[in-house]
Amino acid sequence: MYFASYMKSNYICIKLSKLKACCLFFVFFFIFVCIAIYNESHMVKFDINKEIRNVIAIKENLESGNNEEENQKIINGFPALGKIIIPKINLNTYIFDATNEKTLKEGVTKFYGGNINTQGNFCIAGHNYFGDKMFGDLHKVAIGDKFLIEDNYGRNLEYVIYDISKVSPKDVSCLKQEEEGSTQVTLITCTTAAIKRLIVKAKVIYD
Repeated sequence: MYFASYMKSNYICIKLSKLKACCLFFVFFFIFVCIAIYNESHMVKFDINKEIRNVIAIKENLESGNNEEENQKIINGFPALGKIIIPKINLNTYIFDATNEKTLKEGVTKFYGGNINTQGNFCIAGHNYFGDKMFGDLHKVAIGDKFLIEDNYGRNLEYVIYDISKVSPKDVSCLKQEEEGSTQVTLITCTTAAIKRLIVKAKVIYD
């Protein structure tokens, strides 16, 4: 009787041990599967986020117009943003990125404002020297005349002149950026003997 009871108890223990082992196996298997799924989903998420960041970076560079390829266009040792083409005075010259004594000897320069051919008031300054790179003949343009601003990719916008004035060198109102969302260009040079500033304002022509 005692032996039968002992065998039965031993049998139950063995069964419980097997059941316990089975349960532990399934628990560990379940944990392993969960970890694998998490790792896979985590890696996919990481890759997607990386791609999203890359796309956003490319988009921002294209919109700002300050991408490396554009900035790497060097003319006579100076970075150029694009070109200005004024048929009326046979002017076709580069717009240099910075305004200083050296760049002003090479041509016209970005004096103030945002990026080339973008919303706002892009201001270009140049000496009134005669030559195919300067604003020496700018006084010959008239309201209604048109010109082009071309970026380093060959994309251009056409502008029409709507205002011409002469102001004191201390008058900087022509540089203001509140242009009601339009895309404008202001050309600035000196009059004879640099007594005043010649200001030519133009706005983009939309088809």
